[in-house]
Amino acid sequence: MFSFKKETIVGIVGGMGPAASNKLLELITDNTNVHSDQEHIKLLMFSNPQIPDRSAYLLENQENPSNEIIKSIKKLKKAGATHAALACNTAHAPKIFNKVLCRSPIPIINMVELTVEKLRKQHGDLKTKVCVLGTTGTIKSEIYDCYLKQFNFQPVKLSSDDQDSIMRTIYEIKRTGVMRIHEKTLEDIMKRVQANENCDNFILGCTELSLLNISQPIQIIDPLRILAEDIVYLSRAKEKKQPHKRVARLFSSVMREKIVR
Repeated sequence: MFSFKKETIVGIVGGMGPAASNKLLELITDNTNVHSDQEHIKLLMFSNPQIPDRSAYLLENQENPSNEIIKSIKKLKKAGATHAALACNTAHAPKIFNKVLCRSPIPIINMVELTVEKLRKQHGDLKTKVCVLGTTGTIKSEIYDCYLKQFNFQPVKLSSDDQDSIMRTIYEIKRTGVMRIHEKTLEDIMKRVQANENCDNFILGCTELSLLNISQPIQIIDPLRILAEDIVYLSRAKEKKQPHKRVARLFSSVMREKIVR
């Protein structure tokens, strides 16, 4: 049983990758309506770039990242965090996330469930088509698909060539930072999906993609931005007199998933 304190401090497990973690901090600041420094929320981040590659584990059975993620969460708890957030979509794959969830000493915000919940509020049960853009580990693990199908969304898959292109783009951003060619690649892929699948809704299912400035006139859902909004909401929940119901609800569907041991 988790013990909830009066003051909520979210601890972010960062470094997956570092630039995306920095972007999350920027989004949190941007989404906090304040008049002074003192009105900003308290926040912790432990940037741990030594967490093993999530896709390499899921696709090639390389080192399991869950152990290093757990170590990071324990450091955050020791520093005063009451809740944790993972600044990585692929880390939410059940094969990783369920192991982390079971061993975490504090609650973890589920970025994937938050994202699909926001989509549901926007579209209802209209069987809307949604395309997830992310690492091949994220796509093959169907991290988003189980939530999307639960609310009658229709997941749209990329062609193998476009998925390979997305994967290359993500790892180039990790190595070199954002360049215009990366934004152009993503825009071209989305144009093809629009034309071929009549799909106008895209989830940026990798935090590196959240670094891009996309100019396409389409519906882009950014989980990193949604996570930032929820961290602010949760940290200020005491003011709203709704301290913990939101996190408990976020846990519910994940806890029912089969735990991968």
